[in-house]
Amino acid sequence: MNIQIREDARTLRGFYPEAERRRQVLYEFTHRFLPTYLFQSPYQFGYEYFTKLAVGRPMNNDRFIQSRWMMFEQLVGLVPQQTNWQTDGVQFRKVTELAMTLERVAKRPTMLIRGPRPENVSEAYFIAIVFETEAFDPRHWPRDLKARYIALEYSLWEPTPEDLVRGVLCEWIPGGKHNNHGAELKPDPKIFLEAVEKLIRYGESAPKPGPTPGEAPGGAGGGMGATG
Repeated sequence: MNIQIREDARTLRGFYPEAERRRQVLYEFTHRFLPTYLFQSPYQFGYEYFTKLAVGRPMNNDRFIQSRWMMFEQLVGLVPQQTNWQTDGVQFRKVTELAMTLERVAKRPTMLIRGPRPENVSEAYFIAIVFETEAFDPRHWPRDLKARYIALEYSLWEPTPEDLVRGVLCEWIPGGKHNNHGAELKPDPKIFLEAVEKLIRYGESAPKPGPTPGEAPGGAGGGMGATG
């Protein structure tokens, strides 16, 4: 069956022009829906994506995370549930800033998610979903597979010069606990993934990244605590 897909591609601001509404929606997706969905079953969360990858029919990375965004909007009532998609087709709402790449971090399959540029404290520059296995083929995964949900969150209360912008390394863990790991980083995906790898390999004893050469330490101000 050929299902018609009608794509509506806009920025997050295009879908949600009001700043407070944007803040609420982005927080609910990043800090509530996505980690809850992941921790219900990391095995199920990654099974379809990695199975298709293993058999040589990989999914489009961005379409994978965009589909989760669309699921979120429908589940929380932001848009109507699409019940007649077989006859009416699918209205696919694409947030243009939302993207995903597949990485290998500490030998583990890792989904690197990039969201809209943060406007408020606790919003995430990047999210790393790290599956606790070295296997990229789900046929070799245990059913009780574990995963980690690590984010680089915006940590400034006031605007600062671009070269002093920092994020703070945080993590959601099963049970709804939010940890601030204390490391302040420039919002660069390579620097973020290096910090995630150190966190996985060394835990809380991971070396804290210092300021970029030529910058004064502490340029970003204090880190944020639990977001609740």
